[in-house]
Amino acid sequence: MQYWWVNQGRTYQQERDGGYVWAPQTSKAGNTLAHHSNVYEMKPRDRVVHYSEGQVRSFGVVSEQPVLASRPSELPGDLWEDNGFYAKIVYRDLSSPIPLRDIPVDYRIPENGPFNVMGLVNQGYMYQLSPVVMDFLTNLDHVFKNGQSIPSSPNEERWNEFIEWARLITEDWNAFEEAEIAYKREISQKLWDAKHAFSSKIPGWQMSLKDAFKPPNNLTPWQSHSRFLSLIDKDPETLDDALSAIWNSKNSGLDPADDIANMDGFIRALSRDTIQVKDLNMLEVIGSFLLMAFDNHGYGRYPIYRASPINAAYVLTDEPSPERSATPLDRYSKAMAFMDKVQQEGVKRKVVLRDRVDVQSVIWSITKGTPLEYWEEETKRAFLQYRGGLQAPDETDSDQGYSIPGFDKIPPLIANAGLKIDDRTIRRFHSSIWSKGFVILSGISGTGKTSLAQVYAEAVGGAQLLVPVAPNWTTNEDLLGYQNPLRDEFQHTSFSRFLMQASEAWHAADAANREPRPYFLILDEMNLARVEYYFALFLSKLEEMHRVGPTDIDLGKQKFNLTPNLKVVGTVNVDETTQMFSDKVYDRSQLIELPVSRNEIESLVSLKPYKDDLLKIWDAVRPTAPFAYRVVSEISGYCDQAISIGTPSEEAFDEQLLQKVLPKIKGMEQRVRESLEKIVDITADKYTLTHEKANLMLTTYVQNGFTSYFA
Repeated sequence: MQYWWVNQGRTYQQERDGGYVWAPQTSKAGNTLAHHSNVYEMKPRDRVVHYSEGQVRSFGVVSEQPVLASRPSELPGDLWEDNGFYAKIVYRDLSSPIPLRDIPVDYRIPENGPFNVMGLVNQGYMYQLSPVVMDFLTNLDHVFKNGQSIPSSPNEERWNEFIEWARLITEDWNAFEEAEIAYKREISQKLWDAKHAFSSKIPGWQMSLKDAFKPPNNLTPWQSHSRFLSLIDKDPETLDDALSAIWNSKNSGLDPADDIANMDGFIRALSRDTIQVKDLNMLEVIGSFLLMAFDNHGYGRYPIYRASPINAAYVLTDEPSPERSATPLDRYSKAMAFMDKVQQEGVKRKVVLRDRVDVQSVIWSITKGTPLEYWEEETKRAFLQYRGGLQAPDETDSDQGYSIPGFDKIPPLIANAGLKIDDRTIRRFHSSIWSKGFVILSGISGTGKTSLAQVYAEAVGGAQLLVPVAPNWTTNEDLLGYQNPLRDEFQHTSFSRFLMQASEAWHAADAANREPRPYFLILDEMNLARVEYYFALFLSKLEEMHRVGPTDIDLGKQKFNLTPNLKVVGTVNVDETTQMFSDKVYDRSQLIELPVSRNEIESLVSLKPYKDDLLKIWDAVRPTAPFAYRVVSEISGYCDQAISIGTPSEEAFDEQLLQKVLPKIKGMEQRVRESLEKIVDITADKYTLTHEKANLMLTTYVQNGFTSYFA
């Protein structure tokens, strides 16, 4: 999509009334001018800023591919040649024209198209416009409509963080648009087709409607939209009323002023007390999806509404959430206003989000997406710490409540995720988390401790927060946050925000007399720091909550409930880099050690030429430096890659023993010597790199009574 600025002067009214822009192919002198031929360069869905008599008067969207056409008869013939460039435009008049002086000079001067070096309008017809200026004008139009100015937010620091992540997420704009925007445009076109078929009463319009909800649609929960689509057969009259309301012909698809009225009519039509509609839920979600039909021109004013990412964004920006008593219409209205504010905050920080669809995509990416693959590891970690790896499932939007799935459904889901964990261990974890609520998973690195917690949370439909523990954590504030005395505000952590969300979900469920959704806090490598230092206050409150129910916990000057739907899982490795637990921690938790099965190790390499030797090595190092499934998978991946470029299998496996197994062996115990002696025997005459290094490490042990890879 491109943006264009057109200077229409005294022809604005004729062109606006006719729904087009036109420019001659040549000047009276026979010259072709770029600012005229730009009309022919436009593409459908490009946006146009219409400037006339010192003011921006309307926005437009190119509706069809430009063509060569004669001068329209209503335009004066004494100024131009008759042959020209013609493009059909859908105009939308601004509620209040924007004077040139309201566009900051700092925005105008860098343009080099519509404006000269002084920031004044260039003489000429059509120029390309940058997204920055287009976005500023779009926001200014919204501000005028609401009779407001853009104020400074009281929570500037929180907005700075949020918009900075928006900038990083959209830095590779082409990748962002391909991943998050393109399929939504496709959905909009399908919905427009369905709307057209419905409005024209074309036989079979119902199939067009069903087709719009099929892939690539992943925006609406299938449980909700399948119930909605069942009205085609169960209650076609109600469905007709609902679609007539949401696709009200008064809404042109260019001005969102009637959105709320349309949504209100849609919800009212589906809120009747009848058998056919009583099971419908998430009406504002389905309604927002259907409104996307008006976006086939590409204005991007009609995003999908989903509560979970929006609610998470409210927390991240310290914006007030809707009251618990808010109606679906109130929640939708609040969300649209919030998206407009995100766009405005981006403009203030020179981060361009063109429209609400861009904003919705950014909100989803920040609150529910994963770190981008090309980010540095430090950036990925910072991102997860900022929003905590929140993975709230779509069903949190539902008003139908939550129920724990049957245990028989959980082990297959965990197995499908590729985890090598036996059913009995899964059962122990399941029973522990629901009886105690605090589970410690121990085991050697690579057994799947963190993955088990994450996949289990997903399998039971819970929200989850991954918090990597840092070795320098020494106080409760590292986990819970602290009161900033200079700003007189509480500095939240990802966990404190998650705690607030869990509390809100519990109270909402309690008020509705339904089961609350579980929220899983996963403390990854929780004994990298001394647990008693950073976890003491929370552990005490956790124990109190399990005794008496919801318990107050202070977050600065505010109190929030620690609620029973919060489940805590800690993962621990036991080696020289970690801290031991006190009995206090063990007494208040359930401890489960994840074993490593030799049979599972064998199954991972059953078809590999080095299977037998790997198992011999595994047996040799198990007493000293055991390794688990992750190391085996990495060895396999390396060998597969090396073999694919011509490396002999034995050499590839030799390199992996040297790089992945020997560095784990160190110490002064007799079993270290025994492991090295076995490795020397296994690798003799076959794996030369490993054999030589193991021999050197063994010699060092014999001479010094201690050895390591680097000794």
